[in-house]
Amino acid sequence: MLVSDARQNGRSYRLRDEAFDVHKRLRNEPEYEGRYFEAPVISCNVPDINYAAAAEKIIDNNTLFAFTVTNQSDFDFLSKFSQQTNTNTPLRMVNSVVNPTHEYSKHQLREFGFEGYLSDYIVGPKEVLSMLYSTSKIHTIPVSKHQLSSEQVRRLTNVSGNDRLPFTKFVAGDTLYNIQRSKYGSQQAFYITEKIGRSQYFGVQGLSQEAKDAINAEISKFKEKIEQKKRAYEGHRNNIDSFNERLTEIKHYIHDIKRKQLELQEISKRAGQLQTKIELKKEREQKLEKDSKRDYSLKIRMFEQKIDEKYLASGELFASLSNSVLELCEKENQMKLKKLEIIGYTDIKENTMKLNKVRHSKKSKDKTKRTPMKNVLDLLIWPRFMLKMALSQKLLFV
Repeated sequence: MLVSDARQNGRSYRLRDEAFDVHKRLRNEPEYEGRYFEAPVISCNVPDINYAAAAEKIIDNNTLFAFTVTNQSDFDFLSKFSQQTNTNTPLRMVNSVVNPTHEYSKHQLREFGFEGYLSDYIVGPKEVLSMLYSTSKIHTIPVSKHQLSSEQVRRLTNVSGNDRLPFTKFVAGDTLYNIQRSKYGSQQAFYITEKIGRSQYFGVQGLSQEAKDAINAEISKFKEKIEQKKRAYEGHRNNIDSFNERLTEIKHYIHDIKRKQLELQEISKRAGQLQTKIELKKEREQKLEKDSKRDYSLKIRMFEQKIDEKYLASGELFASLSNSVLELCEKENQMKLKKLEIIGYTDIKENTMKLNKVRHSKKSKDKTKRTPMKNVLDLLIWPRFMLKMALSQKLLFV
């Protein structure tokens, strides 16, 4: 109905548009169902369109688009919802359902020229109707879809003194009469009329009751299907949770495998390094074994030849040194002889000469006995022997 009116008028109406937006949002929240009654423009209907415009004229716009609640908790809930959605949402609260009483019977109303009260031509939830009784007094306003005669209008408005007015408002055709009393003098009654325009909401031709029932049946079927889908979704959700748990376990298992893989890679790396060391050791061992079998006789002969050369050079040096020592000894003896001759011991000289002869003869006979020169030669031979031994050891273990 609200959308239809907006399309027909082609203009923006904030109260109507915001009411439509809030109704749409609340309908999308099934858990809020039952906490409120939708606005009269939606929840109520005027079956006889001849009274539709009168209903819209009597009921003010704020009430026409207002939600109805029956307790303070739901009132606070909708107030908070309106603040959260930043919308202007009129609210009305009724504490109890009202069954209206009428001062005039239908027969009496017909005598006045009316078909009935406005409340007789509006249908909807009892709670919403009770709100309209309290707010708009629709149960006290008589209506007629025809214009009243002048006499009928005079009878309803020509009241003087303290006589009570039968109605303060009534509708005749397309005119709303507001009856008032003068505040001065005899307090004569007078009336003000307002033109009633065409209906914008209740006058919109809707679906028949049969069509509504069919639609409601379809809605019920769809709701049942939705519930089935929800149950299926919950089942799928549980399966997903189970799969997620299994997936988490698999991820942990994969993580452990990767960790062990890294450990194995490290072990493999160390094994490779160790294998390399072993190969190097083997190569060195093979080289040593090959070197141990190599013939070093030529080198040994070369070193022996060098040692012999050094030995001969040393022998010549020591021989020259020995001759020099002997010459010095001979000169020393001669000097001593001269001293003895000077002193007059000539016999000693003779004895010395004999002694020297004896020494020379003894030296020539006993060649096998050790002499200082032989000791010197032994000292030369011993290092040569040790050098040969060291050389052979070095060549063997290189």
